[in-house]
Amino acid sequence: MNVGHVSLVYRPATGGQETYIDMLKRVFERLGHRNTVYQSVSLRVSIDRRGVNTSPALPVLPRLVPNLNWYFFNLWLRLKRR
Repeated sequence: MNVGHVSLVYRPATGGQETYIDMLKRVFERLGHRNTVYQSVSLRVSIDRRGVNTSPALPVLPRLVPNLNWYFFNLWLRLKRR
């Protein structure tokens, strides 16, 4: 089975949501499922990209337009699906 985990933040952050996704990903991998994490990430941050698809985050505009990163992230996910 293919499993997709969608989150605005994943790695390198280490909070509750990120830990939960990481643990869930490990459980599914042990069961033999293919996992992919989709996340928005700042272009200035380097991460381990194995099993993680990243969309670029907009650095300044979200401060001017609320929730702009969510809209951009959703658009990127739709384009990624095709």
